[in-house]
Amino acid sequence: MARPETPTPTALRVASMLRAHRERHGLSGSECAALLGASRQKFAQWEQGSEPSAVALAQIALLLRVRVESLICRQNTQVAKNLRKQA
Repeated sequence: MARPETPTPTALRVASMLRAHRERHGLSGSECAALLGASRQKFAQWEQGSEPSAVALAQIALLLRVRVESLICRQNTQVAKNLRKQA
């Protein structure tokens, strides 16, 4: 049986930002998945550190009204913490 891959630092940042922005908009993971045309399982994987495709990242950014860069840039990890506090 293959071991699951360890998420990259970028994937973990995307996961953190994705969850923070989703919660800020008051959306559940299931709602986001449905709006993106993805399965709930796939969306949950993204929030746990699986890297979304470039197309999926663009769709996520559009849905959550953020720039793709804000989902992947290291400097935004503090922003994610602040968003979680506000939620």
